[in-house]
Formats: sequence, C-alpha cells, structure tokens
Amino acid sequence: MKRAIKNMVKHFSAHKKYFFLFLLFFPLFLAGCWNYRDLDQLSIVAGVGLDRSEKTGKIIVTAQMINPSALKSSGEKGSSPTPGPQSQTVRVAASSGDTVFQAVRNFVTHSSRRLYWAHMKVLVVGEKAAQEGIYPLLDFFARDHEVRPEIAIIVCHEEAGKIMQVPGGVEPVPALSLSENIQTSAQNGVAPSINLQEFLARLKSKTAAPIATHVEVFEETGIDGKKTKIIHTRGIAIFKGDRYQGEMESKETRGTMFVLGKVRTGIITFQYRGERGSFEILRSKSTITPTLQKGRLHVQVKITCEGNLGDQETVNFSQPAVIGTIEKLISQEIRFEVLSAWRHARDLNTDIFLFGEAVHRKYPREWPEWEARWDEIFPQIQVEVSVKTTLSEIGMVIQPFYQTR
Repeated sequence: MKRAIKNMVKHFSAHKKYFFLFLLFFPLFLAGCWNYRDLDQLSIVAGVGLDRSEKTGKIIVTAQMINPSALKSSGEKGSSPTPGPQSQTVRVAASSGDTVFQAVRNFVTHSSRRLYWAHMKVLVVGEKAAQEGIYPLLDFFARDHEVRPEIAIIVCHEEAGKIMQVPGGVEPVPALSLSENIQTSAQNGVAPSINLQEFLARLKSKTAAPIATHVEVFEETGIDGKKTKIIHTRGIAIFKGDRYQGEMESKETRGTMFVLGKVRTGIITFQYRGERGSFEILRSKSTITPTLQKGRLHVQVKITCEGNLGDQETVNFSQPAVIGTIEKLISQEIRFEVLSAWRHARDLNTDIFLFGEAVHRKYPREWPEWEARWDEIFPQIQVEVSVKTTLSEIGMVIQPFYQTR
C-alpha cells in the first residue's frame, strides 16, 4: 500500500507541470460564445402553422417571425414606428417541401436569416393535415435541439397558415397572445393546454388517445363597424393514434378536464326554483379508481369541487337547507358534463381520460393482456361518477334586495 502511494506521488511530481498547463488552457475550451450569432442574423419564430397542399401533397410551413426592431421602437416612450417593413411587429412567410425539414430549409429563398426556434410558443396544425396523420409533421420539432417541449399543440378548423396571419389584438405578437389565451382557457376548463411533450407521451402510449386544443377563426364587428378576425377556442381535438378523429365542445370539454383534474376556475350556472345563479369554481380535484367486478372493468371517478356564489336572483340563504340543495344542483351539472364527455369518447373509442394508465397501475399482472385488447375493452367499461360540491362563500347578501316574482 505504501509503495503504491509512493509511486502515485512520484508520478504526479514528474507530470505536474503538464497538469498545471492543462488547468491553465482548459478554460479556453469552455467559452460560452463559440457559436454566437448576432440578432440580425436570425429570424425569431414565435409560432408555426402546418398544412398539406391538396394539389401536390407537400407540407406547407407558415412561420410567424418577430421583428425585434419594431418591438423596440414601439416600446420607446414618445416614439412611433415609421411606416414600412420595419414597423411590422411580426412577419409571416410560408415555405413548402416534401418534409418539414426540407420546407424549413427552403425558407432561405425568402430570407438569408436562419430560423431560430427557442422562443416558439405555438404549433398549429390544420384539421385536414391532422386527419392524414400528425406525427410526420411533429417529428422535426421533437428532434431539433432549439425547440422547447413546452410549445402548445393546436388543431385549427381552417388552414393553419391563416391562423398565423390573424392579428393578436392588444398583444404585439399574435402567437404569444394565442399561447396566453390557451393557458387561460385551460384554467377555465374551456380547452386543454397540451404541450409537445405531453402530446408525444400520449402518442407513444398504446392506450391513451392524444388530445390538443381546437380553435377556429371568427369575425368580430367593432364599435366602428369594422370586422376583425379573432381566434376562438372551440374545445378538444381528439386523435386516434396520430390521426384526428373529431372534437368536443365546451361542456364535454370541461367534463373531460374535470376527470383529468385540470379545472382551476370557471363558472357553472344553476337553476333553483326557476331562478338562475352562478357558481364560481375555486378549485377541483379528481381520483380515478378502477375495479374488476364479475370479470368486467369498472371505473369510479370521484370529483370534489369548491367555489363561491357569484350571483343569483331570488334565493334566500337564511335557510341552511338552501345551500345543500344548490350544492346538489351544481354536482348534478358537473356529473352531466362528465358523462357527456364519456359517451363521446366511448363512441370514438378514444381513451382521452387515461383510464388505461389507471388500470395498468391497479392491475399490473393482467395489464399486458388487456393492453393488447384495449380497443375492445375500453368501450365496455362501466363508468360511475360521483361529485361532491362545497359552496364556501355566498357573499355579503343573505336575503335578496328585491323579489322579481
């Protein structure tokens, strides 16, 4: 042992000058700007639309690119952008190719700047292109090292290229406005917020059905009579494998989001003795429990929801039983939305609720056999839904000021 230590010390002493030279020059190889590029050499992509040409079958990539000089000039106090190309906040350009990568490379015919993907927020796919298969359109973005996995996956009723040309309203960059709109819609249960990583994880699963946000373009008439185009969230876009199958609208969408435990807020209306009221959701939670009864799978979905009273017409809350009655009415509405979503998913035979994953966790031994037959098993599942609603606050008014009847 001592001889080995002596040999190590002797070896280090003989080569210590090389060791210190290595320490001296090694930091030169750690410089963080070896691949530095000026901003004027890049086109910063905020959003991308993907379509397929009906005539040629080629993939059309429409990129919404940020103009940094326009953002800077509009943000300067007392300055106004001068008319012309530099005053446009974003620039929209399209390119086509047999693959997404080829279409991206063909952008050099429009500009000498290379597309920069690190700040991309949304990836929009046209409905027709999604029906033919979405995975060939996503593979490039899953592989590229600049693309972040948090980008939102969206399916639009129209061509995706048209979505990229819709103004963002008060937001200077439309793609960023669309991203924020989806986040808000997801919290209200109006539409899901599914990023690239989540979509690909569902796509990789043999049982889970991929879902995405479904949007369309509407025309809105302003107070000046002018019509402007706005993007409206429709609900959930449902896939079977990588092919688009259909959509769910508002109430079915919220029912799905309740099952997935992703409803953070929103409004549920109810009727009590012919009068309407509004319940504001503050938080919700769900649990999915599969059981095997007489050889048939049962799934029990338990949902708890807590919220406040937003408004009502003539309800007198001085009677304690009234609160319990309203809680039951709200629970019935949530249960109706969940069961409506279940029936829609069952008809399409798409496991958008991730029931398969819950069954896999509960019955790992039986799962390999069931996984192979999941398309046969899923529509036969017996789903039971129970909802417990808690009305936490009714506000400062107990008795109505005025009786309308």
